Amino acid sequence: MDFATVLAILSAIGFLVFFAIGGHILMGYELIRKISKSYEKGEDTKKFEDKIVNKSYLTNVLEKITTFTLTSMFLFEIEKQRYVLDVGYMVLFLITLTLYLVPNLTLLVWSTFFGATVFMIILWIFRFLALKSFKKAFINNL
Repeated sequence: MDFATVLAILSAIGFLVFFAIGGHILMGYELIRKISKSYEKGEDTKKFEDKIVNKSYLTNVLEKITTFTLTSMFLFEIEKQRYVLDVGYMVLFLITLTLYLVPNLTLLVWSTFFGATVFMIILWIFRFLALKSFKKAFINNL
């Protein structure tokens, strides 16, 4: 195996891990948006609260908690995980700049970086939508 093949395999594996972590964060943001909208409409939020309790490390030990506190704790937990993606994206950016000088690897490196950039833009859009829904449902009503 030559250097380019090994680098291609490692970049593909890293990219899949990047998407796997990011996919869970996107699902968490969507769950926060749904619970915020149902709370705002006055609907039952129990099914969403159960999903958060099942997915959250912080709330597995808690017996009963209000919707606002549960949602804000889950949002904090998602934000901690999102910082891991931000650091990973910056590392990918530095690798892309470093390997830009190697002529045979330019397309491979740029395609991986372009895919990660599109995904990070989608992640930031979902983040802002979730925060907007959370603020509208909970913060404005306090």
